[in-house]
Amino acid sequence: MDLSSLVRLLLSLFPQAVLGAYKAQLGSAAGLAAAAAPQLLLSGKFSPSEHAAAVTALGAADVAGYVAKALKGGPTLAVYGGLGDKLPRYDAVAKRFA
Repeated sequence: MDLSSLVRLLLSLFPQAVLGAYKAQLGSAAGLAAAAAPQLLLSGKFSPSEHAAAVTALGAADVAGYVAKALKGGPTLAVYGGLGDKLPRYDAVAKRFA
């Protein structure tokens, strides 16, 4: 399987995995609060059906655009290795993404 076929496969499975986890999250009061809070803060409403439609509509171009944008800037948080290890300096981690 070549890389582009693998990417297409993963993108086809992505909505199912995300929506399955989202539905499971909505099944408990704590999960519902955790799911609703960011949507309410960002948009002023909580709409599971709109969230599901947005996730389902994501395509390869959307993901590629997001990744390209994310890689243009430096990392905002860097953790390298186990949490018990000494963390490297920011510049050492940023060099890995340059």
